[in-house]
Amino acid sequence: PHVVEFPSEDESSGLVLLGWRGPNYADFSARAQLDLLWTYLTGSAASPLTKQLVESEEAVCTGLFVEEKKYRLGSFVLWAEDVEFDAMETLPGRVDQILKAELANGIDLGRMRDVIGLERRKYKASIEDRPGDTLLDPLIEHYLYGDRFGG
Repeated sequence: PHVVEFPSEDESSGLVLLGWRGPNYADFSARAQLDLLWTYLTGSAASPLTKQLVESEEAVCTGLFVEEKKYRLGSFVLWAEDVEFDAMETLPGRVDQILKAELANGIDLGRMRDVIGLERRKYKASIEDRPGDTLLDPLIEHYLYGDRFGG
């Protein structure tokens, strides 16, 4: 891990970011699957990472969210907010442990179906609420990061 120290008035907690290289921009299916997986892992109080790192008796942070960085080769960044100072160095290991446990136990397909349904409803709502952003952003991203020559 790479540690960046930053001065703060409150030195009892901090921000921890964990990153993973994502698929190529052109691999829409893999990006969509990873987006759904991260929502499954962090999107609600019942999500495995949120339940164990935020909502449990042994909570070490106040919130988790995932950001997808879309470039030709993308990445996913897990943001852990207000991580207790003593837990900062052990957080990556705990996340790895939770992910391995989820892999061993398998995905709850009923819950995943709910996640997919929620994401579909959010997408439809965004088309009504922000049609310009929802429809134009993917076109701009494709122009910037996609294959312009159809190869």
